[in-house]
Amino acid sequence: MPASSSPTKRSANPGTTGTRKPISPMMIQIMPTAIRSGFFKVAGREVGKVSKVSKVSKVSKVSKVSKVSKVSKVSKVSKVSKVSKVSKVSKVSKVSKVSKVSIQSLVILHHLPYLQYVQYLPYLLVRYHILMRRLVITADDLGITSQRSHGIFQCIEQGAVTGVGIIANGVQSALDARHAKERDLAAGLHFNLTDGSALSRHNDIGSLLSTDKYFLGDDTFRRMIGIGEIDRVHVERELRAQLQWFLDIYGQPTHVSSHRHIHVHPFIAPILAPMLDRFAIAFVRIPSEPVPPFGYEIGEVQIRFIQGLSQDAEAARTLFKAHGIGCTDHFRGLALSGNASQRNLRHILSRLPEGSTELMVHPGSMNPSGDPFESDPQRQTEMQMLLNEALRVDLAERHIELCSYAELY
Repeated sequence: MPASSSPTKRSANPGTTGTRKPISPMMIQIMPTAIRSGFFKVAGREVGKVSKVSKVSKVSKVSKVSKVSKVSKVSKVSKVSKVSKVSKVSKVSKVSKVSKVSIQSLVILHHLPYLQYVQYLPYLLVRYHILMRRLVITADDLGITSQRSHGIFQCIEQGAVTGVGIIANGVQSALDARHAKERDLAAGLHFNLTDGSALSRHNDIGSLLSTDKYFLGDDTFRRMIGIGEIDRVHVERELRAQLQWFLDIYGQPTHVSSHRHIHVHPFIAPILAPMLDRFAIAFVRIPSEPVPPFGYEIGEVQIRFIQGLSQDAEAARTLFKAHGIGCTDHFRGLALSGNASQRNLRHILSRLPEGSTELMVHPGSMNPSGDPFESDPQRQTEMQMLLNEALRVDLAERHIELCSYAELY
């Protein structure tokens, strides 16, 4: 299971790189027609073979191309500025400013008035959304309460959620993990070191627990890390216990994440990364999200939280990558938390970058007796947001493909 890698960054305006000439109006008019008629078909994540090139036998009007006889296989495309004489094209090594794209059928060339415009192919793929945008919608905390689990499963049934993060120490974690396995759902492990009870024996992880034998809570846990009161061995022991629990009850997780995003903390990530490597976990969540503009307003406190967490996440990305553990190209959901609405979700989708993106959600039914997060009406608002038909319409209009972590392998 190869790990995914971050795509090569494109320049802000790929169409003006180097000495390229501006694209002519004729070119702009041709592309939408060609795309609608099926001349471009894109699928997958890696550059593959151009399976079909039709009607490229003779070129009559070409300004900078004299001879083109055969095009066989193209695995990757690099910068092309000038073409003088081409008799056979077999392999071109790299895609310029375009990350991994697989082109199944390419029969557009005979529609180009000038083959010199092949240099603009990377730009056109971006300009006309031929590059794939894949969205992983992950519902966290499956198993934490019956109300949350009910809302999550309802979203799964309607196809609005593509994967789940199962928490190991929830009131019905075991039941929901078995249910997920029976239904063959794409499920990852949602580590928890901050809330509730531990899976390890209390005497074996004493520095992680309060006097009442429960986890310390997020704020206290982070503070205790800061003053050196958390034992690294205790952290590794509890992480291993939760991972072993998941393997026993469900099987191999599609990915891992964590409650309160504790897995990207600078103290926790170096402990977790070698463990994921040993257990052949392919993907980890990297909760790094760009700051405003989001298209909607959020508070300053939330902005500072996102900035701090994103900084930790980017450092963790490098660490996990060094251990061969992949992640999605992008992440969203931090700014949406507490601000869920159909309008704000539409803003996220309208700005979704090329490549793979994970959207973190926390849907659920109302739970008035739960903690502040569980009893927040936002749980039900998120569920309604995901179940709304408008989501499917927005995805279709923007050519965004839903997938799970399991489908990123």
